[in-house]
Amino acid sequence: MIHLIHPPTPTNRPRRGFTLIELLVVIAIVALLIGILLPALAVARQSARKVRAHSDLRQIDLALVMYSDSHDGEIPPSRGGCSTRLSYELPPELAEQEYLPSETGEITGVIHVGLHDPFTGSPYRFRAPGTMIMNEATVLTGLQGSKLFIPYSFPKLEGDGEYIRDPKLSPVRYALWSMGPDPEAEKLRSNPGRAPVLERFWMRSASDDGLVVRIASKDLPDIVSP
Repeated sequence: MIHLIHPPTPTNRPRRGFTLIELLVVIAIVALLIGILLPALAVARQSARKVRAHSDLRQIDLALVMYSDSHDGEIPPSRGGCSTRLSYELPPELAEQEYLPSETGEITGVIHVGLHDPFTGSPYRFRAPGTMIMNEATVLTGLQGSKLFIPYSFPKLEGDGEYIRDPKLSPVRYALWSMGPDPEAEKLRSNPGRAPVLERFWMRSASDDGLVVRIASKDLPDIVSP
């Protein structure tokens, strides 16, 4: 009797693994793709944060408009301090009167607006010419009050200008801003007291440093950074 020898079925064939060269090629390709994609992903994340900051600033601006409409055209005073509050944080009146979400400081017990800068996690900033309240305890007016640097060429936002403390003399009612990707960026160290109105302090693109800004003018539409 003749016994036929059948060839091994495919499932019985020995499996061939990657060679070392093939494995190294795959690793090199993956590393190359990661190197290409990571910068693009970082820019995309910055773009998303920038969009969110603009959206939040718009929401804050609308809250200030509603506050002003309900308070005979007045807006809340600017804030300053180093203990219970950060300098130029958003007016707590907007949270206390429910124009914006609120939160309470765990240590201080002070009410803050519950919106946070997506770049830093810190509060958004607000500054208007006029009254300044320090740590909710001291009211400063006149030469000690809050000031904004306004260029002489306004609404062109560059060049020489002056600090204006009197809200009646200022073409800008208030400024709102996010500190952007890096509050310690070199472009923000050049005379930071003149921020945020001058364009040279602004974030120009998703790969740039600088402030994200919204400026409420008295006679013009809101001015918004790129």
